[in-house]
Parts: sequence; structure tokens; C-alpha cells
Amino acid sequence: TTNAASRVVWNHDNTSAGYYWSGAAKIGNAIVVAGDDGIVTSFNPKTGDVIDEKPMGKNIQVRSTVVAYSGQAVFTTQEGRLYRVAINSDGTFGKGA
Repeated sequence: TTNAASRVVWNHDNTSAGYYWSGAAKIGNAIVVAGDDGIVTSFNPKTGDVIDEKPMGKNIQVRSTVVAYSGQAVFTTQEGRLYRVAINSDGTFGKGA
């Protein structure tokens, strides 16, 4: 039998660096994940289509799960830095710090 709750709807491979200790968060109308290549990506939760991508900088490696906080994506890097990036209502990225 198939359990609909555990059915794969879509997937995305980060072939350049992968997702090391990274998990996704639903923020507004997007699923947001950050890769070991330092790129934060928002996806359409129903189709898996990429909505927006935001490179965090050269040689940045995200090493945590993205956490949703007040409409923002919050995560840490291997260097021990904490980042937050606003997620607009359409799933695109706003300002970050």
C-alpha cells in the first residue's frame, strides 16, 4: 500500500555542493533551503520550481537547517555566522543580514 503522507511530490538535487546538515523550512508561499555552496533557494511547494536564488557570498557553506522566523529564513554557516534573509510574499528574497 502507498501512504499518501509519505509520498514524494518533487525533489531537487544540488549537484555542485549538496545539502550538508541542511533542512528546509516553509516560509510564506515558499519552501526555503540553503546549500553547502552558500546559495539559498526558494521553491514553489507544489511544483518544486525554483522561485528565487540568493548567493550568500564566496566560500560560504551553510551548515544548518533553515528556520522560519517572522517571515525570514535564518541559518548558520560553517564559519559560525548567523544569517537572516527576508522572504517576500511571492517567495522571492528581500533584504538580508
